Amino acid sequence: MRKLRQQKPLAERFWAKVNKTTDQECWFWTGAPDSVGYGQINKGRVGEGMVRAHRLSWEIHNVPIQRLSGHHGAVVMHTCDNRLCVNPGHLRLGTQGDNVADMDTKGRRRSKNLRGTAHGLSKWTEDQVRAVKRATGPYKKIAEQTGVAYGSVKQIKRGNVWRHIE
Repeated sequence: MRKLRQQKPLAERFWAKVNKTTDQECWFWTGAPDSVGYGQINKGRVGEGMVRAHRLSWEIHNVPIQRLSGHHGAVVMHTCDNRLCVNPGHLRLGTQGDNVADMDTKGRRRSKNLRGTAHGLSKWTEDQVRAVKRATGPYKKIAEQTGVAYGSVKQIKRGNVWRHIE
């Protein structure tokens, strides 16, 4: 009969993956990050899943979030904006609305409402789009004249994109 290995307590496994410095500095999570860059750790038992390291840190230093009255669906926010930080002095509890407001205040949110060059994925400037909109003739010729790709010229001229530019 095979003997099962004893699982270390979650808090002990947590601390083994923390690079703790001073109380003022970020404490870096040295374990695996999730797909968006937050530290994560397995809860321990098969099927229990993962927990984000900063959320676990908040609970280790405070109380489990589920026990706090009126905090259903609470998020643990980073005041330092470092996704791998688990320093409880850099964490605070809030709502998703608080988190979004914090991102907006700090200019960190990528929004689907951003337009033109304010959108981080924009390939063309407003001046290039105006030139495309003013130009006449075949799309291929307009693309060559303005330096805007043929497919983008077609989308701009049809009014599918950059509608906010006259």
